[in-house]
Amino acid sequence: MKKLKVLIIMSLMIIFLVKPRTVLAKSLGSFQPKMINENGNYRIYRKLTRKGPAGSMGLARTFKYGNFQANAVRKVGKSKYYYVWIDGHKAGLINELS
Repeated sequence: MKKLKVLIIMSLMIIFLVKPRTVLAKSLGSFQPKMINENGNYRIYRKLTRKGPAGSMGLARTFKYGNFQANAVRKVGKSKYYYVWIDGHKAGLINELS
């Protein structure tokens, strides 16, 4: 039974011209931990438009000791905006993280 499975797999590999290769992979988490700069007074925004951020929700300084995690980066002009989660909750977009 085991030989039959191996034979079937090998024949399929030959039919589809698939060559087995070894791959070295490194798994990375989907979130990247970030720290808020203590001296900065950065705003958290609801959304981004072509012109820039829209809908200010508050200041990141309020969550100074919170666990900020960024999972997406968008660029508008020369500025980078990070979509962040704070303590496991969806927060919004912040334009500066250190």
